[in-house]
Amino acid sequence: MSTATMHAIGSYQGLPIDDPESLQDVEIPVPELRPRDVLVRVQAVSVNPVDIKVRAGLAPSTQPRILGFDAAGVIEAVGPQVSTLAVGDEVWYAGDITRPGANAELHAVDERIVARKPVTLDFAQAAAMPLTTITAWETLFDRFGLTADSTGTLLVLGGAGGVGSIMIQLAKELTAVRVLASAANRLENTGQPTIPASFAFPVSVMTPKGLPCAIGPGPRAAAAPGLKNNRRPL
Repeated sequence: MSTATMHAIGSYQGLPIDDPESLQDVEIPVPELRPRDVLVRVQAVSVNPVDIKVRAGLAPSTQPRILGFDAAGVIEAVGPQVSTLAVGDEVWYAGDITRPGANAELHAVDERIVARKPVTLDFAQAAAMPLTTITAWETLFDRFGLTADSTGTLLVLGGAGGVGSIMIQLAKELTAVRVLASAANRLENTGQPTIPASFAFPVSVMTPKGLPCAIGPGPRAAAAPGLKNNRRPL
């Protein structure tokens, strides 16, 4: 067993986020690799709703829970059965909720959920992508079954959010559907490129025959008049 240690950020219980003890600097052992694991030196992570929900529900413990699921970094070591990646590869991934997370110097993760990072993205940009992109991709192409030949209208509720903004781009680039998206009336300067897919018209006016597909951020998203019964909350 390795005696090497590393720095990480952990939680011992589900305290309010403004509590000074909510997130703590900790020193923990460097993870042991499973046969198909890669050891990533983490360069960037992002925070997702799953981090917030898991941390909020933590029971008191003497061992810190290390969160962080979206990450990007450089592979430092590989397990004996790894075949798709190598030491030195720059990678990105969404980790495994059943294992310690990426809010640490080093992170062990199965190669089967890791991919090489696009060269056009830096580490911070890459770490912001995995969970939102996976959610958008699986909704469009696995659940809705859209293809390059798909037509009709897709309504994305919450189009300015993480999943919505990715979904708009995927749908416009990889299908033939028309994309409508909702967003708040008040625009803020976020420093991000504008995604031009929002309309300030009632959906019943824009699509009087109904919608083939609609996506919402949760079960409380309202169905517009004439909406067919295949609206799916994310």
